[in-house]
Amino acid sequence: MSVLDFEKQERQKEVEELEQTISGSKEELSSILHQQIAAEQETEQIRKEGEAIRQEVSELSATNHLLKEQTETLTEDKEKLLSENEKLEKQQKKLQQEINKMVQSKEVMERNIHAYDEDVKWQLAEPGGIDERKGLPG
Repeated sequence: MSVLDFEKQERQKEVEELEQTISGSKEELSSILHQQIAAEQETEQIRKEGEAIRQEVSELSATNHLLKEQTETLTEDKEKLLSENEKLEKQQKKLQQEINKMVQSKEVMERNIHAYDEDVKWQLAEPGGIDERKGLPG
């Protein structure tokens, strides 16, 4: 074998090694591209999920704001009702006091009526006969 053949053989080995290296690099590059595509798809999916979550948070925030307003309105209504209830309780006490006074007055009147009906000092004398001569009671 001549030096030239030996060099050809060496060059051919080097070419084969380079082709293997290129082939491996192509496979590695292909794998990296697949990983990049998968990562891009995953990123897009995460972005969509993030957008859906932001939308849901926005809706929940609006609902929360509405509920706070309703709570404030209900609190104001409760305060008004409690105030009105206190006024009604005061009116009820006044009415009860007036009823108690009326009951006491009724009891006093009934005692007085009983006294007027039965006590001798309040009884009228039986009418006497009329003296026909004088025309006066006799």
